[in-house]
Amino acid sequence: MKYAWFLSAFVLLSACPRPLGAPADAQLKTFQFDAAPKNDGPVLAQVGDTALTVNQIQKLINKQSPYVRAQYAKDPAALDKFIQGQIRYALLAEKGIALGYNKDPEVMDAAKKLIVQKLTRDVFDNRVKLADVTDSEVEAFYAANVGDYKKPAHIRLAHIFFKFGEEKEEALARAKALLPEVQAPDQLASRSHFRNLVQKHSEDEDTKSIGGDLRYRSKEELASVFGDDAAKKAWSLTDINSVSGVVESKTGFHIFKKLGARDPTNRELSEVRAQVKNRVYRKKRKASFEAYIDQIEQEIGVTLHEAQTKSLRFDVGPQQDPHAHLPGHGAH
Repeated sequence: MKYAWFLSAFVLLSACPRPLGAPADAQLKTFQFDAAPKNDGPVLAQVGDTALTVNQIQKLINKQSPYVRAQYAKDPAALDKFIQGQIRYALLAEKGIALGYNKDPEVMDAAKKLIVQKLTRDVFDNRVKLADVTDSEVEAFYAANVGDYKKPAHIRLAHIFFKFGEEKEEALARAKALLPEVQAPDQLASRSHFRNLVQKHSEDEDTKSIGGDLRYRSKEELASVFGDDAAKKAWSLTDINSVSGVVESKTGFHIFKKLGARDPTNRELSEVRAQVKNRVYRKKRKASFEAYIDQIEQEIGVTLHEAQTKSLRFDVGPQQDPHAHLPGHGAH
């Protein structure tokens, strides 16, 4: 029979390049191919102490595409090549185990990941199903989260803020003095120009590092933060990148810049039933998973030595603006 190197063999060799045992002294350990019992049907090939059975090879053939299986049926050489690939795979696996690769931390970590994936798949694929979500659950979830589907209009603002402090008139004078530079017609489209002015002049420490960005807010939200009059003036900005005059709020003076706008939404349950059903399904699945984690934690036990977390160190590298990905954040 012709021999063929399979990609899986090369991957196995390259993944663990370090010898972990003495080849001359290593005693071959039985490699149970495909985790199948030894009495799994007639033996097709004997690889050292490992028997590759007809049933094991049949399972692997069944996993191939219909096109590949058809090639095996009409071309004995193609089937021969496949079987030889599995023999070499088993040979390399047995040798790797003999050299102690099965105890290598990288291999053990990869095995743990596969075990966790299979465990969670086997436990939860049939425990919670999308079809099990009832209409009443969908309706109750929609009612409890109607704010996700019916929203008022929102605008996104940035601001330069001047605190009242003890000298309210002085704060107003500083805001008015800066206003012409903020409203310069040739700079209105430049987000970076506004951000630079925020960093130099704004006294709102919470938003200063992100260019004064206040995120999307409804008119009611703006009123609760800045007061009705300030919210009304900010809301009156019509065009994106337009700038307000000096606006007085509860705590200081603002110069607002409009960064974006969102239209109101009003989606009824009939329009979003499939989406809501999926959200209920994910919520139920997560709850089931958390309950399962609690259960096995009680079975196995967990001891966390929290004091040891102080010994952990973090190489954070260069700091980047976490909001740089937001729309218009880097626009000029």
